Amino acid sequence: DDIREAEGWLETMIEDHMQHPTDIIYGQSIGRVTFDACGSIIEERVEGWPLSKPGEVSQLLKPASGSPGTLYPADTFTDKRFFDRELYMSVCPTDDETWQFAFALVAGKTFRCASDCNIAYGLQVASVLPLADINKPHYNEIHNRIAAVLPEYKYAIKERMVNLGVEFAE
Repeated sequence: DDIREAEGWLETMIEDHMQHPTDIIYGQSIGRVTFDACGSIIEERVEGWPLSKPGEVSQLLKPASGSPGTLYPADTFTDKRFFDRELYMSVCPTDDETWQFAFALVAGKTFRCASDCNIAYGLQVASVLPLADINKPHYNEIHNRIAAVLPEYKYAIKERMVNLGVEFAE
């Protein structure tokens, strides 16, 4: 892998899961999902330090599954489209994070940042380009391709924005 997890990360994920067994527990997020002025889904990314806060519930922060992972409780994914390999490969073959986020959001799941040990350390690795770097210029396009096959995704984002009191153009 291209990262090294912080000491105690797995214990933290398990303990947090025991305290919040129905929540999706994730290490950190550097991407917030919202809409642009034209109503397209966009992902605002912040490099360097996470947007998520340890132990806090988040609404529209997309978990970074490699930093230091995401724990999905049993029955998080029940929609048959989620398991359609051909659909996934046609929509976002290199981006399981966004696929998982979209389906979990539609399912109304709660996202919670791990309470501790959630900062991973980058390692010097061979010249292999990480998927995140491959996907980075395409995240907005990927979100909107997912919404084209999962129309409920846009509604779920809007619903969470309303619950947060965030205004957006219709």
